[in-house]
Amino acid sequence: QRDDAATILLRLPPDPATRDAILHARATAGAPLTEQRLAVLALRLGDHTPPTLATALAAASSSDLTLAAEAALALAEAGDPHAARLVERALGSVTEEELEKHLLTALGALGDHRSLQTLVGHLDRVRTRVDTVRAIGALHDRRAVKPLVDRLASDPYVPVRAEIARVLGALGDRSAIAPLTRAAAHETEAQVQSEIRAAIEHLGGHAPP
Repeated sequence: QRDDAATILLRLPPDPATRDAILHARATAGAPLTEQRLAVLALRLGDHTPPTLATALAAASSSDLTLAAEAALALAEAGDPHAARLVERALGSVTEEELEKHLLTALGALGDHRSLQTLVGHLDRVRTRVDTVRAIGALHDRRAVKPLVDRLASDPYVPVRAEIARVLGALGDRSAIAPLTRAAAHETEAQVQSEIRAAIEHLGGHAPP
């Protein structure tokens, strides 16, 4: 029952009112998986002590993919130096869409440029592609221009193309002006056209009428 309760709490927003109960439960957790879940909950509530961090790191390598993902997210929020690699690993394993989106957001927020390759590879996942583009933009890495330009020319989904155009403008690399202008000549959707024009103008170019 304790493990079931810890599993449920992991899927809910952190609640400071549960802190004392979680700390008490950890003292008598018993089963390793239960201890790991409770450690992740404690970490989310601000317990950054070495034992908690060590147990959360172990949880991030768990065969329980949901636990591993939640642990990676908690470590990312705590600023752990291993967090980016752990989030990347979890991202390659999770199947739940909302959890996948949380991992993408965390990876972008961590700002580790080494994650760019992982995120570009994740663009093949249709259901979270907009979130992936947004995470790529959060890295502020101009090496992302080429893969985003390539995707802008080929992606069939309007929200994805619109987000790509927005990110290309935000990255601030003027080399994107020419491919954005070419994309504008072929784009038929008003939402994407608007984002392309805004991106070109932001980069200092002259948007087509």
